[in-house]
Amino acid sequence: ALEIEYAKTMIIALQLRLIALRRKMDGVAIILDASVDEVVSVRYVPPKTYGAGEKRAVYKQVDDYPRIVDASRAPSYAPTSPDQKPSIPIGYIDMPEGTTYGYWDAAYGVMNEAGLSMGESSCSGRLAAEPREDESDTSGALLWIGELSDIAMERCATARCAIETMGGLAEKY
Repeated sequence: ALEIEYAKTMIIALQLRLIALRRKMDGVAIILDASVDEVVSVRYVPPKTYGAGEKRAVYKQVDDYPRIVDASRAPSYAPTSPDQKPSIPIGYIDMPEGTTYGYWDAAYGVMNEAGLSMGESSCSGRLAAEPREDESDTSGALLWIGELSDIAMERCATARCAIETMGGLAEKY
């Protein structure tokens, strides 16, 4: 099953590269990331409409497949076998009223339907805050870079918006 998931991921990665080439020809800047040493599944997260006061679930970083099991985030995140239990949120954030952009998600947000795209480059660092363990833990950081990039993909059409959104949420949570 892991081999099939990996093959699907490679096909989607090639499709994203073709999209990037087409967008480049249209004059749109594209940045792609290749996580060739990881099992990274690329998932489409469709647009979602939020009403006043609605919240978005936030999940802890998981590097193994599946990262998230939550059909409410996207149909592609629904359980694929009876042994896959729903992921448990470590918290929630307020969402602005309105409709989000649909986007492609890997370990990090990749590209949304407005044309915003981003890549990731890992490096060692000194963490200022350890991640929260569960919803009752308020001592650690709620958001990690994967969730921050996903939220930027949901909310933003420009790089400036993405940077301001991610920075503001990182400071707040």
